[in-house]
Amino acid sequence: MTIVHRRAVDIVRKRRGQSAHSTPLDFDMVDDRAADMVDAVADRIAYETVRTALASLAPEQRRTIELSYFEGMTHNEIAETTATRWEP
Repeated sequence: MTIVHRRAVDIVRKRRGQSAHSTPLDFDMVDDRAADMVDAVADRIAYETVRTALASLAPEQRRTIELSYFEGMTHNEIAETTATRWEP
């Protein structure tokens, strides 16, 4: 498996090198749809990162963040909603 993996990597690197030398990149020719696709991929990566981070939290912590971010609640409103009080 290691040999197959390394050969595949070598082939990809070789192809990348050939295409980079044979095709000049003209940023004026980049299609707006390509830029939109890049934005969509970046948004998806950010979404997955946030989703993974939220999933790693305890349910109480996740609920607090959801109330703050998605519901726009203040700290006091969250405390009242979750029936918890923080006192220094």
